[in-house]
Amino acid sequence: MSEKTNIDWCDSTFNPWWGCRKVSEGCLNCYAERENAGRFKRVREWGVDYWRTGKSYWDKAETWAKEAMRKGKMRRVLVGSMMDPFDANAPAIWRRDLWRLLGQVVKYDSIEWILLTKRPENIFGMLPDEFQGNPLIRIGVSAENQARADQRIEQLLTSWSGPNFVSVEPMLEAIELPYMNHLQWVICGCESGPGARPMELGWVRGLRHQCLAWEVPFFFKQALIDGQRVKMPELDGKVWDQKPVIGGGW
Repeated sequence: MSEKTNIDWCDSTFNPWWGCRKVSEGCLNCYAERENAGRFKRVREWGVDYWRTGKSYWDKAETWAKEAMRKGKMRRVLVGSMMDPFDANAPAIWRRDLWRLLGQVVKYDSIEWILLTKRPENIFGMLPDEFQGNPLIRIGVSAENQARADQRIEQLLTSWSGPNFVSVEPMLEAIELPYMNHLQWVICGCESGPGARPMELGWVRGLRHQCLAWEVPFFFKQALIDGQRVKMPELDGKVWDQKPVIGGGW
């Protein structure tokens, strides 16, 4: 768990395990794989092996929930910056342990637990029925191009009835998001690191216009400007850092 994170749209990250397998175009220059190979080396062979974090790490989830409740300040925690909660290749018992943990910590009503996946087709079969509609669990999908947006957003909305979001990162082309009237948050950003593929600001403007038209919060996370990654850049003179209300609202 990282109490502070470089991911600007959440407060912290929690990784019950590390490891993932590439499933689509957005995975080509995987951030998690790069971080593991560079600084951490927790997973021996990315895409093959998985590494579970320890008990003391898992225990921090409840510690954070109690602390947030005591302070009276809601937090957003991303479950899975180094993994995908719905990756069928990860050991099933780890996922069952994760669901048990989330079932305990959501009772404190102090943290919004955010799950991001590229595998929404697995939500229905993997997520416990009692989680459906929980206002403190927000599930979103990655939508790096039009084909993945069309596929994954529909699968998300037919499998999950609670708070949702779409992460258009890395944005690889102009995208018209389907089902905008059902979306609650859109996050957008460029690819970074070696071999980063370009993102055009015109694509970002198009996405922002869609969000404005449907009154969906829009969060523009990062862009490459003059070859440098700029976090929270201005777009047409404004930083777009909108977030939905915790608890499922807009």
